[in-house]
Amino acid sequence: MDSTLSQNLEKISDQAWLKIVTSKKVTESDRGKFIQAGQDRVITTSIPQFALSLTQITNRYPERFGRLALKFPHDVDPRYVSAILEGLRKIEPDEKMPKSEKTTWQAGSIQIVEAVLEKYGADSEQDTALSFCQLVGERADESWSDKSISKLLHYARNHPDPEPGKLNIHSDSDENSDEVTVDVLFVNAAYCVRGAAAIAISRLLWKHNDRLEQVRSSIESLVSDPHPAVRMAAIEAIKVVFNIDKDLAVSWFCKACRDDLRVAVSPRAFPLFNYIVPSHIDQVGPVIQHMAASSLDEVAFMGAQQVTARWLFDCFFENEFATCCQGIVPQRKGVARVATALLHNKKYSPQCQQILCKFMNDPDKEVRDELRGMFRNQNLIIDTECTALIKAYIESLAFADDPNHFVLSLSDLTGSLIPVAEVVFTVCDRFFVPPQEKNHLMTLEVSSILLRLYESAQGGQKIQITDRCLDTWDLLFENRVEMAMGLTRNIEQ
Repeated sequence: MDSTLSQNLEKISDQAWLKIVTSKKVTESDRGKFIQAGQDRVITTSIPQFALSLTQITNRYPERFGRLALKFPHDVDPRYVSAILEGLRKIEPDEKMPKSEKTTWQAGSIQIVEAVLEKYGADSEQDTALSFCQLVGERADESWSDKSISKLLHYARNHPDPEPGKLNIHSDSDENSDEVTVDVLFVNAAYCVRGAAAIAISRLLWKHNDRLEQVRSSIESLVSDPHPAVRMAAIEAIKVVFNIDKDLAVSWFCKACRDDLRVAVSPRAFPLFNYIVPSHIDQVGPVIQHMAASSLDEVAFMGAQQVTARWLFDCFFENEFATCCQGIVPQRKGVARVATALLHNKKYSPQCQQILCKFMNDPDKEVRDELRGMFRNQNLIIDTECTALIKAYIESLAFADDPNHFVLSLSDLTGSLIPVAEVVFTVCDRFFVPPQEKNHLMTLEVSSILLRLYESAQGGQKIQITDRCLDTWDLLFENRVEMAMGLTRNIEQ
C-alpha cells in the first residue's frame, strides 16, 4: 500500500507540502477508500501514509526538508515531525536512491537537526520523542549541544513510554510484558522511548567516554526501570561502561537482571557473562544460579548453558551442574548445547565427551537433537580421540532419530576412508542389520561409502579391512538389501 503522493514526491513543492501537512481533509484513516493503482498496488490518503511519503522524500533531501520542518505550525500532527526526524537520521544515502543523486547527497547538517529538535523539543508525544532518541543514537559522533543531551537524558528518566506492563510491538493485543518471550521484549527495547534513549546514551558514551559522569544518573535510572524492555536496552549502555569502570558495570548489570531474569538471557546481556566471570563471580553467581533454576523454560535453558560453561572453564557451580544434568528438559538441553559447542576444544573435549555420552539416549528427543551440532566440524569424524564417542553415537537413539546428517558428513569426507574404517563398519551394522527399508536413499549412500572404503583398502593393501568389507557385503545378501547385487558388480569391475 502506498500513499497517493508516492508517484510524484520529487515534484511536490515546499508550499504544497505545507498545505498537505496542515490539511484537515487528510485524516487518521482513509475510511476504506482505496484506489487500485495496479494489479499488486493500492494507494490511499491518510496521515500515516503521507507521513511515510514524507520520510521517503526526506531521505533523499534531508537538508531541504529539515528546513521545511521549521516552517510547520506547532500544532502539526507529530507523525509529520517524526517523519522528518526519521529522514534526518540518515548519515549515508539510501540504497534505493537514484544513482544520479547518490554522488551529491549530503546528510542534514547538525545545525538544521538541532534547530528542528529545538522547535519540537518540548513535544513529548511518543512518535516524536522516539524519533528524537533514534536520531541522536544514529548520529552519536556529532557534537551535540548540552540542550539536546539534556533532553535525551530527560526522556531516559521521565518519559511515560513504555507504560507499565504494556508493549508497543506485540502479536496479541492482550499480551503484557510479564508474559512474553525474551525475543518479544528485546524487540520492544528499541521501540519504546526510554529504551531508545538508553541505546542512544550507549552510542554517545561509546563515542565520548568522557561523558560518563554526565549520563551516569540516567543509566542508574534505566537499570532500575520498572519495565524489563527498558532494562534490556540499558544493557547497551552497561556494555560500554565495561571499558570505563568494570566494577560499576557489573553492579549495574546485576541490578538490571535481578528482578526479571529474561533481561539476563537477552541477546546483548548473555555474552557479557564471558567478561564478568571469573573476576566477579561473587556478584554475578546468584544471577546464574537463579537463571538455571528458573520456572521459565527459555531462562532455564540459558541458565544451564552458563552453569555448564562455568563448570568447564573454572570449576564453578558443581552442584548446579549436576542438577541440570538430571533436571528438566530445558536444563538438559542447555548442558548438551554447551558440551556440543566445546567438544572440538582439546582442553575441554574429554569432559564434553563424557557429558554427551549421557545424553545420546536421553528419553526426550529435544535433548537428543542437541547432539547434531557435534558434526558441524567434519574433523570430529577423523579425530582418533573421538572414535569411541562416535561409535557410541552411531549405536544410540540420537543417531536413530536422524542418521542422515551423520551419513552425509561421512560421505563428504575427502581422501582415503581407512582412518575411519571402524566408524564406517559401525554405521553399516546400523543400516544393514536389520536393513533400513524405510531409508532406502541413505542405505544406498552407506553402501557407496562402504565401496569407497573397500577401494581405499585395496589400494593400500589393507587385507583385514577388505575382508571386513566383504563380510559386510555378505550381510547385505543375507538381509536381501536390493542394491547389493549392483554394488557387487561395481566391486568386481
